[in-house]
Amino acid sequence: MPLDLKAPNGIKEDNFGNIWIADSSSSLFFKFESTSETFTKYVTSDPPTFTYGNHTGKIKSATSQPYWIERSDSGKLVFNEPAANRIAIFDPTLETLVEYSIPSQNHYWGDCDGEKNCGISQIFDFTIDGDKIWFTEWAENKIGVLDTSILLPIDVQLDSNKISLKPGESMDLNFLVSSESQSTLEISQIITNPDYGKNLVLTSDSNEKNYSLNSDSPLITDFTISASETAISGEYKILLGANTGQVSFSKFLTVFVE
Repeated sequence: MPLDLKAPNGIKEDNFGNIWIADSSSSLFFKFESTSETFTKYVTSDPPTFTYGNHTGKIKSATSQPYWIERSDSGKLVFNEPAANRIAIFDPTLETLVEYSIPSQNHYWGDCDGEKNCGISQIFDFTIDGDKIWFTEWAENKIGVLDTSILLPIDVQLDSNKISLKPGESMDLNFLVSSESQSTLEISQIITNPDYGKNLVLTSDSNEKNYSLNSDSPLITDFTISASETAISGEYKILLGANTGQVSFSKFLTVFVE
């Protein structure tokens, strides 16, 4: 197992024979290709602050903690993110990640200091029934259902899906977030590097993370990705997208370090 994979829980085979593993100690999930016997590391978006609270300031790096993982009839992978109060759907073909925030929250399950709009519902077990995902909320004594047939309010387009870098090289890229909604959406951008800067460094030209988005004004985010001088050759996945507060939609950029 990779050193980053410390607490594997959910495990599932996709339609292509790859094995997917959820790591409940981090925000990571992994693909194991049986033909090449190699692991590839993926990451969820960061948990929103209102799920864990951090009233005391002791939480330095919050994690989503992917737990169980299942495959839908369409071949997509579904996993729960208990620490982020979300259910995620990953498309292994398109390499897109949709994360749905659950509205139920228990402020006793977080560093919330009694704040009501804080905490998690402790999403635990779930099952897939067509377009619907039924799930349990352990900390709230509830059963919930997610209808995935509802169209997403945002879309993400990458400047490039795959790039190659040599150690010491950099490349300027961008990605576009758009919406067909007639109303204005308040969104936050997602730029997440599961490498944590060990081999790849990401910098953005924008100092803001929150934006207003409508159908007439898509958001274009410029960023630079650099391979360190000592970067280890391999395949890396960078998560790029946006979050509306209720749902996030992201795509993975594949970076090959030669």
